Amino acid sequence: MLGPNYRWTVDLSGQSRPIEPEAVGEVFGAVFGQREAPQYGMQELVSALGLSGGANRDDPNPVLELVRNRISAQDGPSTWADLHRYLAHEIGLTGPLATLFLLVFLQEHRPGLALELQTGHQVALFDGRPLASGRFTPDLIPALRWDLRISGWADQIVPIAESLTETGWNNALHDLRAVSPRLATADSEDAVRGQEQLLLEDLSALTQDVAQARGLGGILGWKSSQDGEDLEPQQALDRMSEVKGTNFSEIYRSVLDTYDDFRSWESDLVTLRELAGLARFSQDISGALEYLAGAVVPPESHPELSIDRQGLLASLSVGGLAEFRRRNWDVLMRDVAGFKGRFRDEYRSHHENIRNQLPVFLRDLESARLKLDALELLNTLAELGAPSGIELLDTIDELSPGLGPCLVARPDIMLDSSPWCESCRLSLDVHLSLDQLTRMMAAVDLALGAKNRQLSTMLVERILQGRRDERLDDLLKIVQASDLSALSNTISSELVGFIQGIIS
Repeated sequence: MLGPNYRWTVDLSGQSRPIEPEAVGEVFGAVFGQREAPQYGMQELVSALGLSGGANRDDPNPVLELVRNRISAQDGPSTWADLHRYLAHEIGLTGPLATLFLLVFLQEHRPGLALELQTGHQVALFDGRPLASGRFTPDLIPALRWDLRISGWADQIVPIAESLTETGWNNALHDLRAVSPRLATADSEDAVRGQEQLLLEDLSALTQDVAQARGLGGILGWKSSQDGEDLEPQQALDRMSEVKGTNFSEIYRSVLDTYDDFRSWESDLVTLRELAGLARFSQDISGALEYLAGAVVPPESHPELSIDRQGLLASLSVGGLAEFRRRNWDVLMRDVAGFKGRFRDEYRSHHENIRNQLPVFLRDLESARLKLDALELLNTLAELGAPSGIELLDTIDELSPGLGPCLVARPDIMLDSSPWCESCRLSLDVHLSLDQLTRMMAAVDLALGAKNRQLSTMLVERILQGRRDERLDDLLKIVQASDLSALSNTISSELVGFIQGIIS
């Protein structure tokens, strides 16, 4: 156990030395993340003091346990002076270390404790703003600027739960000003009621902003909590939805119940204001997102346009929208309009090419399909040998563009409200596989031609054997002419049955 005249030392770079008073403020900043990266050796100091991991640390901190036991053993309210004296004189910590551990204890202790401050204190936040209240609660401690004079300004330590309904307006002011910056101190009941009315008005506006921000989230495609992990803005809105009440005391309590770090409360409010501001442009955002979602841009054929599209989608995300709002909303809208113009030019050219090529392509595709149907029927005749061209049946289905001829001329395609021709709904990634169709037609002709020659031979043999039939003569003329198109137009299941009867 720690005892009188205890002097905390830490091993740094192989040298054991005491923690100097000026280093304690650096430790405070590192514990509460007031710097992006602790100075060299600072994390070792934090670990040596047993303060790593916060309230979730693996091993109980001995100093914090001593403070907890001291408070539990007292009949009445604790005072900062008594606890500080206990740590500094009985336990043997230095004065700065005693102040550090008491602040950490107040921030971590549950249920919460608040520290009453003497009139005229000069406690400030890390960013230099003065503390606007006559007390600070656990949520404010991570945001405090380290100041050794805190021990001189500190007074009683009181349970939040017992005093919250009786707390003065001025003691709640710092947390409440975050949502309502126009609030001021009040020294009479009438003044408090007037200030409270302002707070309720601003809280009502906040509630409306949350609703508008959620509507924007729906446009941006936020998933519900049931579908997947919430985005951070959604979590911020969920937290702020918990801030409510019919008077300032209830509102203050809900803030403290929801936030254990004042910085998070302020950060959520910044997020809300950005989202609520963007909600004014919901119609523009929705239209832009809908257009970009439908504007299919294959990166292989249109790399620059595809990059532009991805960039705009990123700009229309939550983070991107907030950044553009801080800069200039019109810039983003001009970028969207510029993309539409470039997309329109590419689409019109693509549409014209497809429009010109499609009639011939569909004609050849239909011809190939008829020949394949004829081949499939001839494959049922075992006398003509093993079936052939079976693999071509799947290929022809893949070649179908799913388009019909479009009569809309290039100049008439506006593409202002939708990224496609309203007549044919062609997309930029649809291409006619001209080379593949040519190769497939050659393969079909090769397979059908082989069957045709086999059939011709058999029919001639049957005629030589004395078989005579008018239909046989007609069929033989078609077969011997090697006109595959005529054969595909003539062959049918009935005719195949007739052939079967002749050659079997």
